[in-house]
Amino acid sequence: MKARLFFPLITGLALLLAMASCSNTRHFTEGQYLMTQNWIAYADKNPGIQTSELHGLIQQKPNKKFLGFLRFKLWAYNASLKGKDSKFRNWLENTVGERPVILDTSMAEATCKEMEKYLGNVGYFYSDVRYLAVYKKNSRRAHIHYEVTPTSPYRIKSINYDIEDPDLAGWVSKTTKHSLIKEGKIYNVYTLDDERERITKYLNNNGYYGFVKDYIFFEVDS
Repeated sequence: MKARLFFPLITGLALLLAMASCSNTRHFTEGQYLMTQNWIAYADKNPGIQTSELHGLIQQKPNKKFLGFLRFKLWAYNASLKGKDSKFRNWLENTVGERPVILDTSMAEATCKEMEKYLGNVGYFYSDVRYLAVYKKNSRRAHIHYEVTPTSPYRIKSINYDIEDPDLAGWVSKTTKHSLIKEGKIYNVYTLDDERERITKYLNNNGYYGFVKDYIFFEVDS
């Protein structure tokens, strides 16, 4: 009995998937492609930065999947384009549905710049990120492959404090052992900002109530 039920279920799911897949690009005009996936790979060995850190910078992402394989929201949107106008159709289009994500290579270019900026912020200055759009013309689908070529990371060689107020310098010197910035560590602009926050909070707690983190800035000498 279980085998008899299982086979129709698999067949039904496969049929539903095929129907949804075909209808997703039915209304596309010439030159339009459904964005289906983004890939990120390092040209050489991984420098220590997880690709998950870069995925959040991608400007254009594909339509969401239901159960990992069916773009149900996209299917619902396309289904709403059929038939006469009605409350159900409007609900299907505007509440349940999701407009198709049509590939825009200008957003891929913007993504490359964002990734390069991020890599610079975490110490990999002048890294290179390029994209390749792969088109499947028969199915009107496309995906983007990002290739990341990072440079060698810049490391902090030495740390010097330049504070004119001797009293303030004394307070700061007391907290240097708790500094987030360490010699030999990879340069990271986000860590520098956290250090500004840490010093500011420390000074506020020790009587410098009007001190704000904007009073602290870093100069990097390469």
